[in-house]
Amino acid sequence: MRKRILFLFFLTSFLYSYGQKIQGFITDTNEEKLIGINISIENKGTGSTSDNNGYYSLEIPAEKSIVLIYSAIGYEMQKIRIPPLKQQESYTLNITLIEKNNLLNDVIVTDKRSRKKNLSRIKTKHVRILPSSNEGIEAILKTLPGVSSANELSSQYSVRGGNFDENLVYVNGIEIYRPFLIHSGKQEGLSFVNSDLVSSILFSAGGFEARYGDKMSSVLNVQYKRPTENKSSLQLSLLGGKIHMEGINKKKN
Repeated sequence: MRKRILFLFFLTSFLYSYGQKIQGFITDTNEEKLIGINISIENKGTGSTSDNNGYYSLEIPAEKSIVLIYSAIGYEMQKIRIPPLKQQESYTLNITLIEKNNLLNDVIVTDKRSRKKNLSRIKTKHVRILPSSNEGIEAILKTLPGVSSANELSSQYSVRGGNFDENLVYVNGIEIYRPFLIHSGKQEGLSFVNSDLVSSILFSAGGFEARYGDKMSSVLNVQYKRPTENKSSLQLSLLGGKIHMEGINKKKN
């Protein structure tokens, strides 16, 4: 019997303290009804939302001043202090929310990746020692991934299934246009680059810098060296021979 009396006492106290109600409509500055606006009691975690007509209703404790928070995405949050209400009292409060405009700062996207990393460097000494029937830079290019050739006696090559004339070639930053033999019975067997005079060989099978042009297959960038001393070389074989000389004068030219 005592437990039942205590239970009824606490139930009556709860209903007695939360019998007060605050209600109203929520609109925007154009007097349009706002749907789904959140209404909550500060530091309580309890609340309600406005319905399809912008109407809301919330029970609050009696004899106690509280702060109601009205919030929604796209609108400025409002905090309104409600004076203490008497027992079983209803209070009407209509709210107008103001749209919130968030101005974002300018966004600048920069690419810090160096496109030069897509160029593979080929050592000139590998060109000299590579066993091939066709001495030259093109012979070592055919060993790289994605590069193929229809004939090992030809210096022509294709990259990733492209045509033979879709490969860019630069020498000292100048694009070189080479005539291509179109008859299938003829082959271009000689390399146009003298590997003995080359200091740097860069090759890319795709993803190279835009400054190289709009060809889609590959780019070959060859840099000739500037002599720093007087020297020469001679090569002889059963297929032929070659000699080269380089030097500078007293003015370092």
